[in-house]
Amino acid sequence: MLISSTVHNDLYQDITECEIALFLKAYIVNDYDFVDNGVLERQCMLLSNVIMNKVFYGSFDYSMKIRLTYLNLEDFELDERNVKMLKFFNLKTLILSGCSIKGDFFLYLPVYLKTLKLRSTPIIDDVWFRDDKSLCFTMKGFRSHQNLKSLVLNDRFLRVGSLFNNLPVHLELLEFVLCVKDVRLKLVRNFTKICLKSFTVKLIQDYDVKSPIEDSMKRDEIRISSFSQFAGFIEFEKLVELKFEVDGEVMVLDTESYEIK
Repeated sequence: MLISSTVHNDLYQDITECEIALFLKAYIVNDYDFVDNGVLERQCMLLSNVIMNKVFYGSFDYSMKIRLTYLNLEDFELDERNVKMLKFFNLKTLILSGCSIKGDFFLYLPVYLKTLKLRSTPIIDDVWFRDDKSLCFTMKGFRSHQNLKSLVLNDRFLRVGSLFNNLPVHLELLEFVLCVKDVRLKLVRNFTKICLKSFTVKLIQDYDVKSPIEDSMKRDEIRISSFSQFAGFIEFEKLVELKFEVDGEVMVLDTESYEIK
């Protein structure tokens, strides 16, 4: 079984030369002569995390820490040392895909971060929510973030009952990436709805297969049901745009009827 990593430390095309973008991804390649089982898989994931955290920590000198504006990490779990290092002074965009995070993650977000995307894979991200109370507590520091404007979350965050109370106060764009079976929200009485400029629900049927939802009636049913639930937490009347995305097709919706414009 081979564990490898890739690091792209290239200049981002549409930013100036004094800024740096970094993409770091872990790969676990199966040797099919091995007998695959859950124990081996978990051991490889743990080893991959150790390796990737060392690679990540060793990727930054002082100059790069100051110049980094865009960071994209995939498929490994940041350790405590690296989570605390996330407060890069000029970091504007942070994307985590399939990266398990600890409860104190939100306390170490960069001050000037504008875009945060937390995407998931079903293999390792369930450890985020072993203790909902702990996660809710540490998310309170998230609400006071002054510069975050754009946020993308996966459906795991909907398990946190106080999620909408803990979103950044100046947030403008919110997107949820949801599985069909997970569109379930528990309404809160007398909840003060949040105001946004843009709200999007991106629907996928399966994280691995990404099976298309071909039945148009099923799409309509899911659209009406999901937005009716989110309307209990978001002021739809004040939205500039309301969008629904299924299988790569983006639909702009009416904020009252949730019908396609």
